[in-house]
Amino acid sequence: VNYRVNEEISLFSNYNQAYQAPDIDRLFVFGGGFNGFLTPAKVKTFNLGINHTIASNRLKISAFHADLDDEIFLVPTGFANAFTNTNLDKSHKYGLEIQDYYQINNQLAASVLYNYVRARIDREDNGGGAFNGKDLPGVPRHNLVANLNWKFYPKASLNLNHTWRSKAYAFNDFGNSFNQKQDIYSSTNLAVNYQYNQFTVFAAVNNLFEHENSIQIQDNAMYPVDFVRTWRVGLKADF
Repeated sequence: VNYRVNEEISLFSNYNQAYQAPDIDRLFVFGGGFNGFLTPAKVKTFNLGINHTIASNRLKISAFHADLDDEIFLVPTGFANAFTNTNLDKSHKYGLEIQDYYQINNQLAASVLYNYVRARIDREDNGGGAFNGKDLPGVPRHNLVANLNWKFYPKASLNLNHTWRSKAYAFNDFGNSFNQKQDIYSSTNLAVNYQYNQFTVFAAVNNLFEHENSIQIQDNAMYPVDFVRTWRVGLKADF
């Protein structure tokens, strides 16, 4: 549903129902053996928001609430059936999203995307009630993506991007009790593009300042990810 208040402001709302079938690998137990068939996850989501648009700026603010049944997860260590895939009986998510795009001048544009998310476990019988009321692990509350684009030549542009995510509970910490948390994620990326007819030549560097990012699984257990500076040079052709 959309309603235009005036030339600059419009309101919108939507409701949707969706489901997600489990991946094939989730039908098997860690180390071998058949895990069993899992119930598809089901979600009902309600969104409500506002758009404000003028010649040089587009602002969008929206809030959402999602009720989930049978969300699929891997049982963590410390439980009799650890490393088996099953369903969370009941969970929910809610949050706020802010998007803003500003055309500074003909060559320079900036944008920012911010998300605030809370993900909560309402009921999970598999954990004997130990997970009830806890935050879903691995979900940061704050997410930010900032972008600056400079078109310094009619066919060439430079893009500066920064992605940041706040701390979260470690991915196996369904009880929210581990000593160590998922650390913040931070990556500054720079890219230059030049287009000639249907060809685009690009050069990019990701994680410019070499922030040591990782995925925290549990105490003293993590996977390094985007932890070094990475250079890329390439050519893309569109026909």
